[in-house]
Amino acid sequence: MLGFLKVFLAMALITVYACGVLGDPLNGRWAGKDQNGAEIEMRFNNGKLETSTNGHLFMKGTYTTNNGELLQKITHFNGKGASAVFEGAMVFEERWYPADEFLVAFRNEFRKLPRQGMPERIFEEQMNQLVNGFASMASMPPAPYSIDGKKLTLANGTVLHRR
Repeated sequence: MLGFLKVFLAMALITVYACGVLGDPLNGRWAGKDQNGAEIEMRFNNGKLETSTNGHLFMKGTYTTNNGELLQKITHFNGKGASAVFEGAMVFEERWYPADEFLVAFRNEFRKLPRQGMPERIFEEQMNQLVNGFASMASMPPAPYSIDGKKLTLANGTVLHRR
């Protein structure tokens, strides 16, 4: 009976390891710098995703993978993290905003920024470009990625390392 129990436990551990690690090679923490030099960390956990920028939790959502492509859907933005990312130029409530709510809050905060002689039309265009960038994160198309050992390379060229 003891022999059977040892075999059962060994099989259970192998199954847990295979499903948790081998089943989703993205699972875990990956960190590095993006193209702008910002420190980023992405945490993947069985279809759930959280992203930090310069040490501040900024976005969360879901992800799926299929044939070497990563599909991310950002569902929430963190107000405290957004305030930090924008270095206090815009201040958001310290809570998770659903993506559509964050876009409204972002527009409101952006409109409070000093225009420094900038024509209204150009100011609005810049705001709309940023808002559209955030909106596109909510429904990004699948993009190729690759994992080589402890190195994750994203389609935009960002390289992250497993932590």
